[in-house]
Amino acid sequence: MKSPAPNTSLGSAQRPSGNPYLLDNNIVINIYHLPDDILSDIFSYAAAPKSLPAQLKIGNAPYDVYLDPEEYQSSLAKAFQTARALRLVSRRFNYLATPFLFQHLILIQHVVETLPDGSLVERQQYPGSVAQQGKSFGKMMKNLHGLLAMRPDFGHHCKSLCFIYKEDPLSYDSRNETDEDSGEDGESKRPQNYIELPQTALLNDIYSLMANVIDFQVNVTDITEKMPEFSQALASMPKLTRLYIMGDVEYLPLVRQIATLPSDSMLETLDISCTTAVECAQYGYEAQQAIMLQELQSYAGTGPFTRLLTGFPPGAELLVALVAWPKRLERLALQMNSNITRQSPHSVPLQPILDTQKQSLTHLCIEGSYGPGLRGFDLRDFPRLEYLALSDSVFSHFHPSLDGRVAPELNARIFAPRLRSFLWVLPRGGTSRRPKIKDFFSDKHEQRLRYLLKTALHLKEQSKNTGDWHFKRIWVQSSVVAPESLEQEARRNFEKDLRSIDAVNDEFGPLGISVRHLPLPKFSTNEDGVDDYGGYTAFGSSDETWLWDIIQNF
Repeated sequence: MKSPAPNTSLGSAQRPSGNPYLLDNNIVINIYHLPDDILSDIFSYAAAPKSLPAQLKIGNAPYDVYLDPEEYQSSLAKAFQTARALRLVSRRFNYLATPFLFQHLILIQHVVETLPDGSLVERQQYPGSVAQQGKSFGKMMKNLHGLLAMRPDFGHHCKSLCFIYKEDPLSYDSRNETDEDSGEDGESKRPQNYIELPQTALLNDIYSLMANVIDFQVNVTDITEKMPEFSQALASMPKLTRLYIMGDVEYLPLVRQIATLPSDSMLETLDISCTTAVECAQYGYEAQQAIMLQELQSYAGTGPFTRLLTGFPPGAELLVALVAWPKRLERLALQMNSNITRQSPHSVPLQPILDTQKQSLTHLCIEGSYGPGLRGFDLRDFPRLEYLALSDSVFSHFHPSLDGRVAPELNARIFAPRLRSFLWVLPRGGTSRRPKIKDFFSDKHEQRLRYLLKTALHLKEQSKNTGDWHFKRIWVQSSVVAPESLEQEARRNFEKDLRSIDAVNDEFGPLGISVRHLPLPKFSTNEDGVDDYGGYTAFGSSDETWLWDIIQNF
């Protein structure tokens, strides 16, 4: 279908009634004269909804999804109304605006328990009645399926798809080892009477029309005890480049489904940083872990993705298996479990995890209280590593090691042969949403930074004969909130610290290593009239994880 030819002849434009804009020569200029590409950009800005509801974005509880039909409709209806209005203007506007009705879609499936007569079980202790929500959403999904069945080309406009999987609290039979017929320890069985709203077959039909999706998110709510089926979705999306998994998951079923992707898949990024393991809560998990781990290890070197963002699954061995899964991992972001790392930093050593991909890693981000000064890892033999980010990590000899020794040379361990840039997100305070007065770039942190810089200059001097030195800049992030949101005294203290960082840069910049504070977020008021103080997490959303080094050029 070809786009109707736009009227681009300015000289032939007629002056409409009303109050048009006129040039000096009285030629009428209005939106109808704009070329298609500019109009499409305008429509995209005006009509495209947020890619995901706010509840699904990374935050304090990213997988708590409590949507009702009204919320679901309002999250898309405003954009739909705008796009519909644009379509009614003219045939040309209709052609250009239609894609924005379907660019971002959310599919929701409820699993609810039924009584023997087929009626839904209503659990009044859960506000909002998941069963009633399931019926409402099931009807919406059927209507969407009917529309796409009539116009399959509409599904081709979808670029971003989110699948939300919710279970009404079902009467699971949690078995234990005293049951004679319990099967494997820790296994839970669904009740015999339950219904999926909508049926998985209907969702698979919708997936089959989504050949152009590049972003796919699977969100599993926190009361689920079964990993939803989405392998058919993956098989229907040959252009998929980013896959996000959020919520409570079973790692083995998750890996099995992703492993169905062909070896030449275009998948680039797998983000499972906002997941928690269902297995941790199930009785008898330890007895199954060895079997699960053995199967996960069998997938080593087969994953098509090159970028992995992951949280901390149960057990270091499982994390090793996840990192070893891709055949060539170039970018790795680890969000370490703060309770584990702070209580017992050596119980889960990082080195074996990182070594699985040492020959290919170019970017490494670690969020957690690990650091080379705590024997966490040594990057000096990572031949391709160019960018390193450590959040909430004390990396220098000023932090006492567990045995009481002070080892200044440990600072050198972060300097991979080709390291170009290092981002240090200061520990704790400055990364909170409401930092206190003394939570920023203290004198102690400045001493650590200066020692690191002196170590870098010493290594640079040693490499003069070989000429193999690439390190050029350090980024510091002492606050992730807009300065305007700080209390007056805290803001003055923060501005003083910024001047201290500038002074460090003035000293070491001429020697070849620049030091800058990461660009600060801007204070704003969101669409609901609520003050927005900036990000919640040190690295921001997964889309921003790899951008910290290109925000500003020196």
